[in-house]
Amino acid sequence: MPEFKSFEHKLLKRWKHNVEKLIQTSLEELRQIDNEGTPSQSNSRLIFPVKGNHETRISEQEARFLFVKQIENQPDFYYSVETPTSERYRFTGVPEPRIDPKGKSGSIDVCLYERVSDQYERKHLIEFKAHNVDVDDFKKDFLKLKYENNGKTLTNYFVHILKTFDAGTIDSLKKKYQKAFEINDKSQPITNSIIIALCFLELKPKYSSANKILFLNECNFNEQLDNLKKESK
Repeated sequence: MPEFKSFEHKLLKRWKHNVEKLIQTSLEELRQIDNEGTPSQSNSRLIFPVKGNHETRISEQEARFLFVKQIENQPDFYYSVETPTSERYRFTGVPEPRIDPKGKSGSIDVCLYERVSDQYERKHLIEFKAHNVDVDDFKKDFLKLKYENNGKTLTNYFVHILKTFDAGTIDSLKKKYQKAFEINDKSQPITNSIIIALCFLELKPKYSSANKILFLNECNFNEQLDNLKKESK
């Protein structure tokens, strides 16, 4: 039994490494795609569209499409999109988003599976979000990522896209991430973990040496975000 546990741990570690590599690669491509109004030398066929006011429209859809493209070129995972949740939730008319048997089923942006014999087992759930949105939007996604597991312990991902940041953005993110990590349903134990993949499409000159893509967890997100502010010139 200990040998099996050790093998299972190594397998889970490999899957985690592989999915983070897929996220990293897709976000690196996202940072290089063209804007409809200012063509450059990007190798990607995907571009950001421009709105009627000539501003670039940035959404989570571009990140999701590029991630799915990466999945299609690897052998480890199967996937589904807009995957229905097994739990039911209530997101409106309540002080905090919560699980509610009388609520509505939600969806997960992308679900990754392993094929085991004649079944597909869920391994990672991934939600994509663009912009520094209201804290309740974070809470809704974190609640699903914490409790959707079908009896398995999962490592799930919240992929967050921002155009750029300053010190105020970092302070805002710290507060919102903290409140999102704290969301829970006391009637059920939390077994899943959440990793935030934070991507900045542009860096202001004073932060030009900062990391463009960060992987944050519940234990280190405050420290890593504080380090971003320290890297300003």
